[in-house]
Amino acid sequence: VPFVNYLTRYIINYDPRWQEWWTLRQQAMGAKDAQQADLQLQGELNRFAGSVEFGLSKYQGAKGVERLFAELDINYGDAGAEARRQLALTFSLLDPAVQPTEQILSMAPAGTVRDASSVGK
Repeated sequence: VPFVNYLTRYIINYDPRWQEWWTLRQQAMGAKDAQQADLQLQGELNRFAGSVEFGLSKYQGAKGVERLFAELDINYGDAGAEARRQLALTFSLLDPAVQPTEQILSMAPAGTVRDASSVGK
C-alpha cells in the first residue's frame, strides 16, 4: 500500500493532466468547511489510488516492475532531478525481491550511494 500511495502522489505531482484534475478537485472544495473538504479530498485521493492500483495489475513480477519504472522515467524523468529522485524513492518502497535496484541506483547522484554495511562507520 505505501508504494501505491506514493506512486499516486508521484503521478499527481508530475503528470500535467492529473495535476490539473487535482487542482480542480481542490478548487471545488474551496467553498466547503475545511474539515469536510479534507475528508472529501482524501476520498478522491483514495479513489484515484484504487485506479492506480488496478492499473498496476499489468506490471507483474520483477520484469513488470522494471517495465513500469522505465515507462515512468520516459514519461516524467525529464521533469528534472527531483522527479527522478522521487521516482527512485517510490520504487524503493517495493519488496526488495522485486525492486529495480539497478534502475534506482542509476537515479542517484554519483558518490551518494553506500553499501548498507558501511552505514554508521
